[in-house]
Amino acid sequence: MNWAVTVICALAFVSAAYAQCPSGFRFANYYASNMVLQRPPVKPRIWGFGSTVGEQVIVNLNTGAQTIITNSVAGPNGQGVIWEVAFEPITTAGPHSISVQTGASCVITINNILIGDIWVCSGQSNMELRMNELDNPQPDIDNSVSYPNVRTMQVSNVVSSTPLIDATIQRQWALPNAGNIAGYSALCWLFGIKLNEEYGRPIGLIQSDWGGTRVEAWSSPEALDDCFNPVPPGSGANEASALFNAMINPFLKFPIYGAIWYQGESNTGNSHQYACAIKAMVGDWRAKWNNYNAEMDDTFPFGQVSLAGWRNQDISTGFTDIRWAQTDSQGYTPHSTMQKFFLAIAADLPDYNSPSGDIHPRYKRQIADRLALAAFNVAYGNSTVFFQGPIPTAYARDGANVRVTYAVPLQFRDTSSIFELCCGAAATNTCSAGGRWVVSSFVSGRSTDLLITNPCGGSEFVTGFRYIWRESPCPLEQCPVYSVQNNLPAPPYLYNGLIA
Repeated sequence: MNWAVTVICALAFVSAAYAQCPSGFRFANYYASNMVLQRPPVKPRIWGFGSTVGEQVIVNLNTGAQTIITNSVAGPNGQGVIWEVAFEPITTAGPHSISVQTGASCVITINNILIGDIWVCSGQSNMELRMNELDNPQPDIDNSVSYPNVRTMQVSNVVSSTPLIDATIQRQWALPNAGNIAGYSALCWLFGIKLNEEYGRPIGLIQSDWGGTRVEAWSSPEALDDCFNPVPPGSGANEASALFNAMINPFLKFPIYGAIWYQGESNTGNSHQYACAIKAMVGDWRAKWNNYNAEMDDTFPFGQVSLAGWRNQDISTGFTDIRWAQTDSQGYTPHSTMQKFFLAIAADLPDYNSPSGDIHPRYKRQIADRLALAAFNVAYGNSTVFFQGPIPTAYARDGANVRVTYAVPLQFRDTSSIFELCCGAAATNTCSAGGRWVVSSFVSGRSTDLLITNPCGGSEFVTGFRYIWRESPCPLEQCPVYSVQNNLPAPPYLYNGLIA
């Protein structure tokens, strides 16, 4: 039987099963054949809608000898009648089938379920950018069938002023093929297959994103209260909490392993609040998911993409400020205020000729590679994986120059890109306190340090250093400094302090 006939028969079986069920009796929308459930130690939670309060519901893991009997109850805030169970952790990868039954003749079954890791992919249009919008996309699209254990699902773009308990699904769980992967999030898919290649386990990907949206829309009211007073006004998809309510809250009962996030372009107007907002949003997501699923990591891993270049102009605000805020003004993650955050640098990936617009670079393969390296270390605990670009560790005057030292071996590329020093009339005049940024020039580089010229006047003090502090600081993969190991770019960096 070919795949089309198989699908038709499966749909006919499901339709027949529903025809014998009481009105409204079903699984929640994001449970379907071909899905992935989270592996141990998490207990897979299965829930759906009933027809009447008190009806008996039997939920059966057909392939694992687990049967749970429960009763339907009233849903929260008048959202229907629901039933819900939690299986004991499922230790075998599958495929599994799960059935739910009420009465003598109503049985609904979902099949070909795998046990692995679930990742939510969220943010705005650069997460939304499709596989068919990449540079030379067709080989990757055609090869998607080589990853049958990476399953994908996409959430519909829906807004709500109140928290919803069920999601609206645009593309239901599916095995990958050229037809469904061509229109799927490129970064989400490419990241997922990297994890599958590295660990060999099934990966479930949930694409929940919306172009042009700000962090406020993806944050609950509780998270917003931590950072905004008042919340900047928005409407539609950018109304406060509108996307959290409709596109994140429904999944809180559904255990996941982690999330990746590509967003920030729409917050350049209030970048000074972004560091607080992203930490509050992630902390709130973690707490709410853990509240429903006690076995989940209450600091589940969260990956970010540091914004890529945009316009080919000499702009030193906006994107630069968001990039710095994404790290809570440290230049890197994880650290004490951003535990289990990981980061992919993309400032060296501009795409001024992108057919999707220059704010949408096509180079998502590089971002997925960098994000996956960080996930191997931070999310999966492989401490041997080098995942951060070079970070400055020391600054010193060296004759007429300034020496910047790094902790790892360096390689140098287009050294005409931007280094800057802060020049102040007094030793306390950093560039946040009366100094001025002046472009410096690369002099020479050694294995773990580099020399740049001192452009300050003879009576001035050098009171700071910053690196690639531009919206689009360098050509494609040609910033000045990369690591020898894994070819990772040094991140945008800012240091305020006297360089003596």
